[in-house]
Amino acid sequence: KLEREDFNANESKGLKKVRPDLSGRIGGAEKNAVIIEVQASTLPIKTILHRTEQYSKRGAYILWIVPLSEDLGVENFRPRLFERFLHTMFYGRVYYWHKGSGGIVTPVHFDTAERYIEPSSWFEEGGEERSTGGYYKPYARIKSPLYGTPLDLTQDFKIDDRKAFELENDKLSVPACKIFQDKLQSWW
Repeated sequence: KLEREDFNANESKGLKKVRPDLSGRIGGAEKNAVIIEVQASTLPIKTILHRTEQYSKRGAYILWIVPLSEDLGVENFRPRLFERFLHTMFYGRVYYWHKGSGGIVTPVHFDTAERYIEPSSWFEEGGEERSTGGYYKPYARIKSPLYGTPLDLTQDFKIDDRKAFELENDKLSVPACKIFQDKLQSWW
């Protein structure tokens, strides 16, 4: 039983007004509030952090879902910055949802995508032969989607008090927060 509701501000507790897409209680989280944010458009990381912090302060567990109008496919792709952040937040997966699939989401891991560097050789001025290439090199931002088993929001998820995770790239560092995540082991 999910609904839209406003969470009012309470300045004395450091709470600002936020309005989740959906909130309620789901499956194994009967005693805990669950927030579902359906992220249909690009959103700044700062906004995701703000909303996640506000829900966590209220004791609610958050799940960010990205709706798709068509499958990601199996080809390499370039995840948007907020998708890369969610991938970090949810321990190496992003949850995608298709219209009409009800409470079923598909977790996707962003695996390393590589390109082949063709071999080449040349002669230096002194007549010494040099060569390079003939190997695979990983892309920095392009990833290969690895699909997990489709999951039911009411049965296949659990609550987690996520610890902070620091990366050299501050944009993808995750603060301590409360998340609603799947029960799967890593499939990659």
